[in-house]
Parts: sequence; C-alpha cells; structure tokens
Amino acid sequence: MRRLSQTVGEGSVIRRKGVLVSWSTVMATIRLSCWFGHCIGRRPSLLIGRLQVEEKPKNEHVVLPQRWDTDRLDPVGDVALELDEVVRIRVVKLQPEALLPKYAHTGKFGDLAADLYAVAATTLEAGATLPVATGVAMQFPSTHGALVEDRSGLAVRGITTLAGVIDPGYRGEIKVVMTNLSAAAVEIKAGDRIAQLRIVRRIEAAFEEVSELIEAPRGVKGFGSTGS
Repeated sequence: MRRLSQTVGEGSVIRRKGVLVSWSTVMATIRLSCWFGHCIGRRPSLLIGRLQVEEKPKNEHVVLPQRWDTDRLDPVGDVALELDEVVRIRVVKLQPEALLPKYAHTGKFGDLAADLYAVAATTLEAGATLPVATGVAMQFPSTHGALVEDRSGLAVRGITTLAGVIDPGYRGEIKVVMTNLSAAAVEIKAGDRIAQLRIVRRIEAAFEEVSELIEAPRGVKGFGSTGS
C-alpha cells in the first residue's frame, strides 16, 4: 500500500474502464483488504496490475474496474481480465442419441459458435434443399437468440445453410435447412457436425416512418457500388 501511495498520489486518476469512486474510497478498500488478509493469514487478493497514472486536481475521482477475474491474467499487461456473464441455455434431448451443441475451442481465444450435430443419417442430393434434424430443443433467455451459420469444411464442398434465425421464444426442435450446391450427392451420418450455432443478444428496434432520410456519402448506391 505504501508503494501504491507513492505511485498513485491523492488527486490522481487511474485510467481503467469501470465505475467512478473517490480516492478516499480506494484507500479505504485497500486498507480493508490488507486487514482482512492479515486476519486470515493470507496475502490480500486485491489486484492492481499495471495502471497508467495522470496527475489531476484533488477533486477528481479515481476510475476502478467494476469486476476483476483474478484467475485470468493478461500475459502482456499482467492485468486481470473482466469475465462476462455466461449465457445459460437449457437443452432438451428429443431423441436419446442426440448431441448437445459444443464448442470445439473454449477459453480466452475460443470459438465464436458451437457445433450442431445431425441426429440421424440422411442423403443430400445434388441441388436439393432439406431440413436436417438435430434432435434437440432449446430454451433461450429472453435477452438472447441464435443464428445458424455454415461450417467452413462443408461450405468449400458446396454445402450451405439457409433460414438460420432462432428466436428466444422458439421451443421446437432445431432443424438446419441445408442446400447442396455441388454436382454430387452428400451423405450425412448421425453425429456429423452440420452447422454452427452463434448466440446473439436480442435488440428490439422501434421503426419510425419519416418523409425523408438524412443524406450519406454512399446514398442509394447498391450492388457492386464498391467495385468488382
């Protein structure tokens, strides 16, 4: 705490995303952390990290993070990373052999979408479009929904997906609408990864009718307006 007082003096501003608190509150928090750590025989767990300090008038405030996850550290700055809330999605297996969506890579640099699996074998003929069942139904929170996206390994073979919006209120089986753009039939086996499920936050917009729109540099230029 003595070193911190020497580095970050009263009236300084700590530049970090979070909430504004007074300098006295910061020092009181540090003292309480040190006292608590002394009582239980452990070092206080207050993590400061590398902070950028700039001298400001004494009536300014100190910016501290809202929430730190001390188990995950930034290897570059040695500063704890903020951990977002995990979105909980309930899944019901409509068939015993169905597989739940799964991320191939998790953690700090994990995947953006989870894999969806076919619950039964089917044949996708050349030029055909059909729904492929996953055997699962999901309960999304009212704040989130999902988008069904292509898998790159299938896309390069001409297998793509259509109609991929899943609303929060939908409780039926997740089926992937697949199209075979190639010239040959494609066999899909039970347990094959057929698409990706990307969880998105729901934003409800208000659409207002107006008589004209504000001009923008692009204007009405549409398809091909940026060149071939």
